[in-house]
Amino acid sequence: MKLVVSIWRGTQRTLKNSHEIQINPSSILFQEKPEWVIYYKLVLATKEYMRNALE
Repeated sequence: MKLVVSIWRGTQRTLKNSHEIQINPSSILFQEKPEWVIYYKLVLATKEYMRNALE
């Protein structure tokens, strides 16, 4: 299931429950800082990162 994320002041939060998540630093989107992102799943490492994200 794909979820939509709003990026506000450098922080990515889910629209459904305002949970803070991150764009993976190895992603091309990490440098882009898009306003909206759609992602497929979350991966837990030192932080929660989006996996299979697109703008």
